[in-house]
Amino acid sequence: MRGGRVLFATRGWWLGAAMFASGCGAPPVAVTPLRGPAPKGVLVLPPQDDTGAGRRDARDLAWFADRALQERGYRALPLDVGFDLARRFGPGPGQPLLPADLLRLGRAAAVDAVLTIDVAAFETEGSRPLQSAQWDVAWTLVGVADAAPLWQYRGRGTWHRAPPDPGDLMRPIDAEPEVVPVGGMRPRDFRDERELAATLHRDAMARLPRREP
Repeated sequence: MRGGRVLFATRGWWLGAAMFASGCGAPPVAVTPLRGPAPKGVLVLPPQDDTGAGRRDARDLAWFADRALQERGYRALPLDVGFDLARRFGPGPGQPLLPADLLRLGRAAAVDAVLTIDVAAFETEGSRPLQSAQWDVAWTLVGVADAAPLWQYRGRGTWHRAPPDPGDLMRPIDAEPEVVPVGGMRPRDFRDERELAATLHRDAMARLPRREP
């Protein structure tokens, strides 16, 4: 199912752009305040894929978005659960997300906000590992009660795989990546589109105010 586009949101009103390059550390990011009380529960809607590719699984594009929210202190439903509820209680494929849809989803999922993901561009070359990528993705947190955007962020960027270090020449191409602590160095290489999507979602949610218990 394709997630419905929020009817009242305009593409001209976004908060910023994120770009990172291969091998860069994770610099401090500016947190954008919420436009209202912090929601307790969030349902991640299937991404709205405007790339025209027509071949990507919505779950691949949303991969890790639920966990990225959880890392910021929000109760986020697992993607499979949220996608099933969106299919049953949300708008039909290609239909706008209306206030009535939000109320149904809020009651069915016991959440007070939904996260929409609008994918304007998501292009990759190579596989396991990826060789390059470019993206243009927007995230919007929408309150269920009043159908108003609580928070928005747009990330655009490109990435190219760096040449291997001499010490990595003997490393198997399908080896598991080294563990990177939260707030540490970003992965220099992405194995697949899911790993790229996970990094983008975590990068975006770093701009979302942390919800304190």
